[in-house]
Amino acid sequence: MQLRQWVTPEAVTGAIDDDMARAWLSAVHASLRSLGGAIAGPVRPPGPGWNYYRVRVEPKGQVVRILLNAAVGLVAASSDDGVPENGPLEFGEVPAPGSYRQAGLAVADADVLRAPLRPEHVERLSDLQRADVRYHQPESVGDLLFNWFD
Repeated sequence: MQLRQWVTPEAVTGAIDDDMARAWLSAVHASLRSLGGAIAGPVRPPGPGWNYYRVRVEPKGQVVRILLNAAVGLVAASSDDGVPENGPLEFGEVPAPGSYRQAGLAVADADVLRAPLRPEHVERLSDLQRADVRYHQPESVGDLLFNWFD
């Protein structure tokens, strides 16, 4: 996955996109059917304090959060084990990623999301967004793309 293509001003700000959210949620259900899992909580849309959709799921007995950055159609997974709901997150591999790709969404690699944030990752951002990065100090690329900025 080309990291640079995802780190855009739109991705950092986030977006509410009902059509994409429906496609994502349909893919969440498809992935869980293939794994014998279940939804474990309500869908939470982007709002003050986070720029992504999220839903708790239980694939194969574990509980994780499936995330969607609707601004760029990027899906990720994070731990639900004692990790705050809105960052910083502990990224993991997305269960049954093929369901999301079939829906036309990109699936983030957990190692890419865990990569340390470097100056070149924020160079395309607006001055206001770079100020948010300085203030909130996200440590990883994933924490920039799935952020808790106000």
